[in-house]
Amino acid sequence: MKPSTHRPTAHPLRNRTGQGKIVLDNLFHIFYSDHIEKKEIQMTAPVLSVPFKTIHLEAVEAAKATFDVAFARMGGKDNYPCGFAWVNVKDIKLSTKLGKEFAALEFRKSYDGGIDLWNPSGSYVQNMDVKYEAACAYAQVLRKYGFNATARERMD
Repeated sequence: MKPSTHRPTAHPLRNRTGQGKIVLDNLFHIFYSDHIEKKEIQMTAPVLSVPFKTIHLEAVEAAKATFDVAFARMGGKDNYPCGFAWVNVKDIKLSTKLGKEFAALEFRKSYDGGIDLWNPSGSYVQNMDVKYEAACAYAQVLRKYGFNATARERMD
């Protein structure tokens, strides 16, 4: 019996030898299958002059203050819509030194890329709107320090 001459197609992120790799630093390179083509993407994580924990505490304080104002505006009652709110920070990997500081403060890997912090105000209400306002305040503080942060929400 003659051996098969069929060769499986190469993975789109690997070169012909199967040794394609992604090198992370300030720049990273992606190698493609048929010919090696480099694509450089600039990582945009900021250089911090203060520890991230200090920034986090400032952001949590802003989120809690915003939550208190928004909740009082609702009459202090937990009304609908029920849902979730979180902050997403792009361009941070949990395997880096800065990423480990984020991970120590409850940030987790995001399905959409980057990392997430759910319910940054620490509130125990179900109302999505007040949680989202608090997440916006948290994200605004992170943006002030140069992070690519956005607030997100989802109805339950």
